[in-house]
Amino acid sequence: MQEQGPDRVEIGRVLRLAGLFGLATGAVWGLAFGWRGLALGVVGAAGVLGIFVLARLFGLRIALLVATLAVFLLLMFGASNAAGEWPG
Repeated sequence: MQEQGPDRVEIGRVLRLAGLFGLATGAVWGLAFGWRGLALGVVGAAGVLGIFVLARLFGLRIALLVATLAVFLLLMFGASNAAGEWPG
């Protein structure tokens, strides 16, 4: 059986905690902003857990590349939403 290094175990622990934080944030947003806030929190948590799965399947470098791209796209969407280009 292959042993996991402490870095890989620690990264997995951090990603799981981030996913739980995303769910908790979604619950708070759901109380504050209704279903839309809850959906955003759940999607965020699913994204974090998805990155964890990618790290397991394809390695940490690919997972970090996908995470970086996802954050960039979220920032671009948020900026265009703040500029009023998206309805709602």
